Amino acid sequence: MLLAEVQLTRPLGRVLRWVRLSPVIDALDRLVSRYRNGLGRFVPEGPAPRRYP
Repeated sequence: MLLAEVQLTRPLGRVLRWVRLSPVIDALDRLVSRYRNGLGRFVPEGPAPRRYP
């Protein structure tokens, strides 16, 4: 559902819903969330980098 709501990923979300792959994406999300602490070390602490328009 989130992929279908975000404007940039809306087409992907619609395709996934059309081919009925939402349960697969949900299972992948549960798997990643299970290892969130271990994956967090790849994300640096501190403020996010600034983007220039």
